[in-house]
Amino acid sequence: MAKYIYQEIGGIKKNGEPIVKPRFTNIRQVGSEEFLAEVAHRSPMSKGTLQAAIANIIETLPEYLAQGRSVRIDGLGLFTPTLAMRENVSVLETDEDGNDVLHNAKNVVLDNIRISADKSLVEETRRRCRLSHDRYVSNRK
Repeated sequence: MAKYIYQEIGGIKKNGEPIVKPRFTNIRQVGSEEFLAEVAHRSPMSKGTLQAAIANIIETLPEYLAQGRSVRIDGLGLFTPTLAMRENVSVLETDEDGNDVLHNAKNVVLDNIRISADKSLVEETRRRCRLSHDRYVSNRK
C-alpha cells in the first residue's frame, strides 16, 4: 500500500493559509535487475531476452530523438527531445568582412528528453493504487 503525507509548498499561501499538496512517502527505487526479474516471471521471455530487447530500445531511441523526432511507445509514453541555449557562448561572430553575424546553432544544445506517460499507463496505475495517509512521517523536503 502506498503512503502519503501532505507537504507545504514552500512559502506559498492562499488566504493566509499555507498551500499543501500530497506527496508519496517511503518511496524505494526499483533497479533494473529486480524489475526485469519480475517482468520475466510474468512473461514467457527470459530475463536475458528482455535485457536484449531493452538494450535495443536504448540504442535505437537516441537515433530518432537526435533527428528532432518524438517517439511514442504505445502503453508506455511519448519521448520528446527538448532544447536549451548554452550559457557563456557568444551569439555573435564576426565574418571575413568584419560584419557581426548571428550564429544561433552554436548556442543551441539538447537539454533533456521529456517523457509523458501514456494515458493508459496512468489510468492502470491509478486503478491499482491504494493510498493511506502516513501521519508519522516528518515533513522532509
